[in-house]
Amino acid sequence: QLGILLQEDLQLVMKQVDLLTWSLSKESGCVQAITSKQHYNFIYINVNSFKMHQEIVQLMEAVENVKLSALYPVVVTVVHLNNMDAASFSVRMDDFTNIKQLAKEASRKNILIYSLLINSTESTDKIHESVKQGASIIESLIKQRSPALIGQLLVV
Repeated sequence: QLGILLQEDLQLVMKQVDLLTWSLSKESGCVQAITSKQHYNFIYINVNSFKMHQEIVQLMEAVENVKLSALYPVVVTVVHLNNMDAASFSVRMDDFTNIKQLAKEASRKNILIYSLLINSTESTDKIHESVKQGASIIESLIKQRSPALIGQLLVV
């Protein structure tokens, strides 16, 4: 539900947002989007899970394999839509640390990885406002492509 809200808000602030399900299958929409070289911005939405590091690595490798980032920086924004009470603090910090290290590696290959946390323990009105703020932040990250923010955890 939060993922759908985020997609709707992103569509309001950005011209085109395609929702793709991650899969390494050659027939998957995500792999086709990468190989078509028409997409330079990817938003990975992670809902209530802190075990997605390998999928981010696979996405980064897919971008590298088609040399998508050779001439223009590719932006990968990892959005965590989480109930922060659902996982232990140490699990969350390990995951964020892994993303930070991966972002440093990826930046050498012209891939900018950003991380955004939207906490879902708030009231419905606050969640809607947080998702709108998140969409606005994502739009700014994509437009600015700031290397200073790679690997940082931005919290809404």
